[in-house]
Parts: sequence; C-alpha cells; structure tokens
Amino acid sequence: MQIKKLNLTLFPVLTILYFKNSAPLWIVIIIIVRDLTIILFGIFLAGNYKLVTPSNFLGKVTVDIMSIMMIGYIFNVEILQRR
Repeated sequence: MQIKKLNLTLFPVLTILYFKNSAPLWIVIIIIVRDLTIILFGIFLAGNYKLVTPSNFLGKVTVDIMSIMMIGYIFNVEILQRR
C-alpha cells in the first residue's frame, strides 16, 4: 500500500504550526484523524479482503485544497479573511 507523500508532509507541518502557537488544535486533530482513518481503513481492506482502493479524483482535489489552504495560512494570505 502506498501512502501519499503529501499526506505525510501535512502532519509534520501542522504539528510544527501548532507548537509555534500558529495553528489551532482543532485543525490539527481533524487532519490527523482524517489521515489515520484513511490509512487504517486501507490496511483493513488490504489485509482482510485483499482489496486495494486507488485514490480517486475527489481525494486528490481534497488534498490539493488542504495544501493550498495551509500554504495560505503559513504566508498569511488575506484573500478570504473577514474585514
């Protein structure tokens, strides 16, 4: 089973941002729970049913959007902030 490289970089970046008091804890928890759920469910399907599900277009778009949002958060992009 292949784990996306981008998912593996989201976790350390969010953890660093949290410990620098920059990212809220709830965002870190949601991303970690999401990624762990995907990984554990993939291991379960591969182990019990010999089924490996490929990532679909929606999953790729989701990771891309999360990455863009994180980059925007790191560089303090103010496009969507309230005025």
